[in-house]
Order: sequence, then structure tokens, then C-alpha cells
Amino acid sequence: MSEDESPAPIRRRGRPTGSLGKRKADNELSSNTYSQKRRSRLQSLTQIESELEKAKNNDRTAKNRNIRMLKAGAEWKAASEDEKKRLENEVRENVQHRRDVQGVSANALEIKYGYGERGSLYAKIDDGNPIWEDEDDNAWDPMTEARWRQDNLQNEGYQPEMSATEAKERAAELKSSFQERLATITWRA
Repeated sequence: MSEDESPAPIRRRGRPTGSLGKRKADNELSSNTYSQKRRSRLQSLTQIESELEKAKNNDRTAKNRNIRMLKAGAEWKAASEDEKKRLENEVRENVQHRRDVQGVSANALEIKYGYGERGSLYAKIDDGNPIWEDEDDNAWDPMTEARWRQDNLQNEGYQPEMSATEAKERAAELKSSFQERLATITWRA
């Protein structure tokens, strides 16, 4: 190439750089019911849910991109059917592991935000959700004692010294005696 010849222009995809506007106006968007449902669902997501949605899509995209690169290679073309399944699973696991380590996968974000099935075990932030607030146990409530005993049975194999009905009766006795003592203390004061 001589100095007079300029290189071929690079073809760029997507919106032109610097365009800040939306691609379409709201009245130009698809009227397909499924498209409308998806748009409304995405708009109703919280910030954390939106990040998780993007991470799930990015996980899927990264896996598919790496699988396409694998299928384009000579190793894939020379492999048997069983070997192809093994190679594909290996690529999926490697990509997922890499994204988990980088902290960008949906699994990593679930753990970071305490969201989803596994996330609540590792929650690191308080999102203010009242569902996950701790409630104090009322020691005088007979159901609390029963719940504690059930928990001990499941976790440690604890054998209760009395039956559930005896525990309820004992709790009722303790509650009434506590209320009597409290009333006496209040009356004397």
C-alpha cells in the first residue's frame, strides 16, 4: 500500500457513537404481546434483579461464544460423539468457573447480593427487605419451645425430656408465674 492509498474504513456495528437517544420512540415499539410482556417485566425489575438478569444473559452468551469457537476448531471436527459432548461440557464448566472467579457471573452476584437460592447463605449487604429481618423469639411462647426442640432434633439429635404437650403446659405455667411476679413488682413500686 502506498502513501496515497488510505486503508479501508472500519465497519462498525450498532448505533453511531455519540448517539444518546433511543433507537425507537415508544409508539414505534413492537406491539407483539410477548415483546410487551418482556418490556414491562424488565422495567419492573429492581437494580439488583436487573444486574442478575444481565449477568445470566452474559453467562449464556459467553458459553455459546466459546462453544462456537470450539466447534470451528480441528479438535472438534476430529472428535467422536462422546468426545464432542465431553469437550462441550468442559468448555461450559471452564467458562462458568472463569466468570465465577472474576465475580461477574450470575452465581457470584447472587452470593454478593444475598439473592436467589444460594445467595441468602452468603448475604453481604442489607437491602432493607423486611422478609429477611430477624424476629426475637418469645421464650414464653409454647410454640417457641416446640420449634427449638424440633430444631435440636434435626441438627443434633437432641431427645426432649418431656413431650410437646408437657412443654406447652410448663410454658403456660411459667408464663402465668412470670406475669404474677411482674404484677407484684409493679404494684409494690
